[in-house]
Amino acid sequence: MNVLVLVKHVYDESQLKVDRVSGRVGFEGVPGKMSDFDRHAIEASLVIRATVGGKVTALTFGRAEAVKSLREALAMGVDRAVLIREENFEMLDVKATADVIRAACDKLGPFDLFLCAEGSVDVYSSLLAPVLSEKLGLPLVSYAQSLVVKDNAVVAERALERKLEMVEVALPAVISVTGEVNSPRIPTLLQIMAAMKKEIVTFTLQDLGLNIEKLKSAGFAVTGYSGKSKERRKVIFEGTPSETATKLLEILNREGLLS
Repeated sequence: MNVLVLVKHVYDESQLKVDRVSGRVGFEGVPGKMSDFDRHAIEASLVIRATVGGKVTALTFGRAEAVKSLREALAMGVDRAVLIREENFEMLDVKATADVIRAACDKLGPFDLFLCAEGSVDVYSSLLAPVLSEKLGLPLVSYAQSLVVKDNAVVAERALERKLEMVEVALPAVISVTGEVNSPRIPTLLQIMAAMKKEIVTFTLQDLGLNIEKLKSAGFAVTGYSGKSKERRKVIFEGTPSETATKLLEILNREGLLS
């Protein structure tokens, strides 16, 4: 079975800062990392490979620095890592991103299963899986919290509001997984070092027969990001330790934090 798992290289959200006046998010100097949710998709692909055999390809679309996330995927155990390099990829919408992935699949495939996380830690739109399934003309199972491959189908479990739903879908298919699907493995130092020596296949949009201007004109362009800076409440208690503890408990109880 050939599995394609999608990976996104994102800014480390813990290092982002928002300008209090303009509301603009500062990205300068912020390090990148693999989107945390993607490790669950990678782990799911590796479990499937261990069960039924085959190969796992990790694919990302982004700047050259995205190789860092692909190195991590290789260290976890994927067979092949592919970068579709484009320095201005953030200006494209999810529809254009799906077009790029579809073109890459034509060059790299065929694939029996397309796996991705439920969303990314930066924008968390959860749109890539459904848009990609439409582009590929394949069935979609979203928010799967368990996966089992049998014969030529996948059985997935999804958590609905008041019940669990079991879904069986014929392959090939697109599946998005939640964090409940597994606990991702942690690569050893030797695996990390070995991954640094492995090849990362790199394509440009031109290699795939695509043009970024046409991709932008086909959808909407992302022109920027803004955020809200939230002031923390500062309360200073005066008095003896017993008195200040009583005041603190009163506030916590009034805010409903102790109920």
